[in-house]
Amino acid sequence: MGDSNTQESVGEDSIEWHYSKIKTYFDSCFDTVYNPFLDMSDDLVNALLDYVNDDQHTGPKAEETKKVCKRDADTSRRGHYLLHTAAAGNDAGRWL
Repeated sequence: MGDSNTQESVGEDSIEWHYSKIKTYFDSCFDTVYNPFLDMSDDLVNALLDYVNDDQHTGPKAEETKKVCKRDADTSRRGHYLLHTAAAGNDAGRWL
């Protein structure tokens, strides 16, 4: 991307794209929002799976709850994968 700028016309308006400023903005977004979100979602998935795989909670209610937690963990893991592939520019991210 570099430090070059591009100017384009949109109707009667002229827009100048400052690539270095855009990159800095999105890097900041990733550092303050995206990466912490992914870290928290990792923690959530691990907590759900710890509950699903424990032997302390038993009985019909616990088993039903564990099914829901496993489903939610699987959904979160798939979403996490799609977010990573979208950020990396891989094809799987196009489904977001």
